Amino acid sequence: MPRPIPGRKKDRVRLEGDLPNPANYPKGCPFHTRCPVATERCRQERPEWREIEEGHFVACHEV
Repeated sequence: MPRPIPGRKKDRVRLEGDLPNPANYPKGCPFHTRCPVATERCRQERPEWREIEEGHFVACHEV
């Protein structure tokens, strides 16, 4: 769990792009319409969950 650091300001990240329709997800990664590093593979193929560190899982082709 992240712990706040007193006095430290956190930059806010704003995602741009279209939100996927939850009733009809797009082909490929459900976040490719908003991801700044999405590739053609992301638009065509849904990534599988994989463990990149003990207890830390991602579903991303670019990680």
